[in-house]
Amino acid sequence: MDPRILTDLETIGETREYSCHTVDESGSWQYEPHRHAGCCDLTFLYRGGLEQTVNGHRTLLTEGMMTLVRDGDLHALRSRGLVMYTINFRPAALASAGAFLMVEDRVSAMLSTTAAPVFRTELADRSGLLLDFQSLLYNQHRPEGRLLFGRFLVRWLVDIVAATPSAAPVELPQWMADLVEYIDANVELPVSVADLARVAGKSAEHVARCFRSHLDTTPSQAINAARLHRAALLLAHTNRSVLDICYSLGYNSASYFYRLFGREYAMPPHQYRRQNSVLHGSSRGTATARE
Repeated sequence: MDPRILTDLETIGETREYSCHTVDESGSWQYEPHRHAGCCDLTFLYRGGLEQTVNGHRTLLTEGMMTLVRDGDLHALRSRGLVMYTINFRPAALASAGAFLMVEDRVSAMLSTTAAPVFRTELADRSGLLLDFQSLLYNQHRPEGRLLFGRFLVRWLVDIVAATPSAAPVELPQWMADLVEYIDANVELPVSVADLARVAGKSAEHVARCFRSHLDTTPSQAINAARLHRAALLLAHTNRSVLDICYSLGYNSASYFYRLFGREYAMPPHQYRRQNSVLHGSSRGTATARE
């Protein structure tokens, strides 16, 4: 069966510059294969994991990643729980923003690659991005939406040009993509390397070889990285005490957690919270008392 064709008139309309929507699903979710015609998608994955297939290239997106799907791309999506925001717009809008910034070559490269470009955002920037997407979502039918969208697109391109070029997206075998999702979904449980082998239905040695080959890490390092990433999110977005976060993520030793966190983020958890909290004064005041 031929994939569905999504046109700009269907996704954006005749009179608007863009359309914006959000998906907030705690369970399984998917969008069947479809081809873009006259429109692009810019997607921001705020929470969860998302497997996307673009022109036969399957990639796994994790929290904080953004991806650009272009005019003509054949696209499919699958997730087991996520919060994401997507903006639909015409390629001419991106070309116009690129011409304004005199980065036409960068825009042309993004529009011409076989695999969809993927960009990773810094943890400290994600709350601001979330507010930008929510503003675009709210104002898309208002006259000021056009101005907000133009400003967003220019600022986004500036960030892309200024940033260190992202590594090529990682293409994983299906069983590995499932395993990475399993780690993220069970990050607050005592998941072991043996558990990963059991879930994958493969030997621990084979799992370790594939993690090293595809992700340049070991299974145990991947588990720890997921836990520390969740700890950073909880520090920045909640008032839970550092010790509560430490023990809820399966660390039996606070000193061990502090050592791993400091190695990963180059500062102790308390300092990370002070610098990255999105709750402003409320979190700083209560966190000190609870720590």
